[in-house]
Amino acid sequence: AEALAAARVLACREDAVATLDAEGFLDLATGELTSAPADVVRTTTTGAALGLLRNMAGSDSAADALGRNGAVLDAIVRIVAGEPSRAEAVNGMGLLAALTLRSDHRSDAVLRSGGG
Repeated sequence: AEALAAARVLACREDAVATLDAEGFLDLATGELTSAPADVVRTTTTGAALGLLRNMAGSDSAADALGRNGAVLDAIVRIVAGEPSRAEAVNGMGLLAALTLRSDHRSDAVLRSGGG
């Protein structure tokens, strides 16, 4: 959780997002969201992963990668629609909003996942 939270702070510029993606942080964070079954209690790592992805989604390339991943979109919607912690709610809703900006195909993907 600490590494994801630290990476979130760095993910505020396009070049930083590209570096984090190259170092595997996009895959690490998406893996955290999609690896646990829906009925498993989530940890603070889930909120940190959502926060990192929310910031990384400011980059169109990262947002496009997330928008093409139905499993990630389904996981985000499942978390936000369930009983999210405060961090999960804030970061999950922010991530869904970031994914819909500037892109009709990402907006459509979010709506198809139930995030509308």
